[in-house]
Order: sequence, then C-alpha cells, then structure tokens
Amino acid sequence: MTDNKVNIRYLLFFYARRLMITVAVVFWRDYLFLQIFQMYMQITIQVVMIGYLRPQRTEKEYVLEFFNEGVILFSTYMIMSCSNWVPDEDVKYQIGYVLVFVVSTHLLINLSLVLKVSCIDLNQKCCILSDKERAANAKKKRAEKKKKQRQV
Repeated sequence: MTDNKVNIRYLLFFYARRLMITVAVVFWRDYLFLQIFQMYMQITIQVVMIGYLRPQRTEKEYVLEFFNEGVILFSTYMIMSCSNWVPDEDVKYQIGYVLVFVVSTHLLINLSLVLKVSCIDLNQKCCILSDKERAANAKKKRAEKKKKQRQV
C-alpha cells in the first residue's frame, strides 16, 4: 500500500471516529453502556489500524500513538467505574483521583514531547539563520576586499 492511501484511510477513520463519538453522546445520552461500548470498539479498531497500516513516519510517533490509545482505553475503563454501576462513593472518589493522575501524567508527557520538538525546530531554524548571516557577512567582506583592491 502506498503511503498516500494509508494516510487517507487513517485520516478518514480519525474523523469518522470523532463524528461517531459526537453522534453517540447526542443520541445515546441515556445509554451510557452503548457509548462506552462504542468507545471500546473504536479504540480496538484504531489500535489494529495503527499496527497494520503504520501511518506514522517514525518509530517514536508509532509508540506514542499506541501510548495515547492505551491511555484513552484505560481512562474509558476508569470512567465506566465512576458510573452508577459502582455504588460505593468512596471507591468512585479514589478512582477519580487515579484518573486525574493518569490524565495529568499523559498531558505532561505529550506536552513535554511537543515542547522538545518545538525547541529542536527552533534551534535548527536559528542555526540556519545564523549560517545565512555568516554567509552574508562573509560575502560583504569579500566584496569590500575586492573594492579596496580595485582602488589600490
């Protein structure tokens, strides 16, 4: 399969997944079980697609995508535990604290990766700019030397 076809299939499912979540929340708002089941099925299909199609360019992106899907799946399990199926309020609070910790850790990991990539890109752009400035300064100096030599 070509990369273009893989990316198109991956993006189509990516947007269809968001649309299905929206439809489920709006039309199945009284049926939590159906919403959660739909989320489990979407995550499973997404993981299979990631493993089979490998739409990411690098191995790091591939691992990060699996990590993100795993956290989403774990969070969905935790949210299900905070529903009316678990009658004990203390257990719900404890699960809620664990969920907040997991989501916060997930957010910190992803933000740190984004900041790292941004800093690397910024550093590369600065190096390119400084190289261009050095080249322009060297060109000016050569032009000035030639000008002085012509005058003598």
